Amino acid sequence: MMIGGLIIVRDILFLMGKFFLSLLFGAFRFSSKMFNIIMGLTGIQTVEDTYVNKYGVQFLMVEPYELKQTFFSRKKAKHLGKVYTSRLKEGRVQGAYVVINRSILMERKNKVNRSIFRNDEDRYNAYVPGFDEVRSEKIKCDKRMQAMYHRTHLLPFRFCLSEGDDMTNLLFTGTAHLNSGSRPQLHYFVPNDNLFKDSFYYRQLYLSDLCKTKIRKTKSIKESNITIQHISAPSPAPIGSHYSLDDFERVATSYILDHPNSSFKYGVFCHYSDDGVIPSSVAVYLINNTLNKMIFSVELPNVF
Repeated sequence: MMIGGLIIVRDILFLMGKFFLSLLFGAFRFSSKMFNIIMGLTGIQTVEDTYVNKYGVQFLMVEPYELKQTFFSRKKAKHLGKVYTSRLKEGRVQGAYVVINRSILMERKNKVNRSIFRNDEDRYNAYVPGFDEVRSEKIKCDKRMQAMYHRTHLLPFRFCLSEGDDMTNLLFTGTAHLNSGSRPQLHYFVPNDNLFKDSFYYRQLYLSDLCKTKIRKTKSIKESNITIQHISAPSPAPIGSHYSLDDFERVATSYILDHPNSSFKYGVFCHYSDDGVIPSSVAVYLINNTLNKMIFSVELPNVF
């Protein structure tokens, strides 16, 4: 009798446990469904938001933690031509990257040259954290007022075909020095004339040669984490001048065009050393996505 009673108690406890578990899982499914309904009503997606701009470029906005995770993933990126951005984190721009190859870059460059009229007003309409606070910081140089801070693209226009007005978080507040190499306070602007060793041409030539030399010595993306530590711009640039985002954008463009059988990931990520919304530096990367090789990795300070 006693054994039979224990068996009955065991069966009752088992059925009760099963009942409560079904209630628990039912509640979980209901809450998940309600969460997704609310997210759908508010237009917020939990994984990524997708947008195609007027020039046909597809943008994917992901969570901040996903941005670097997907960029540095060893899996081959299949979304050729797509631009990845991130939601703001604590009001700060996080970064962006594009998956691109020679044919897509050529197509977008041709659009820029033939059919796209770049309008400064579009860029002025973009939200750039921190820019309004520093936009009045200008200096008179050669009878003109020169801005110390720029609305700076994370990705060059020829890579993404956006001024940041149609897709948020593509622009950040960068100094003229970081953006283009200019130092208005010293009356210095990077010369176009190739007679000067600090011209755009010679800057690109030196950096391109450096990348080619480094690549020959590496075998995998892990081993080829090429950090370009010597970022000082060549003389006669003023002491303290460093290479700019524009310099590395030119190098990346040239490298991609010279390798038609590979796809690439080009990305720029913001770093912050204080509680502000203007980055203290940016990290710039070019990865050969086909061969899993880092072409270059560099950190550029956001200073005057």
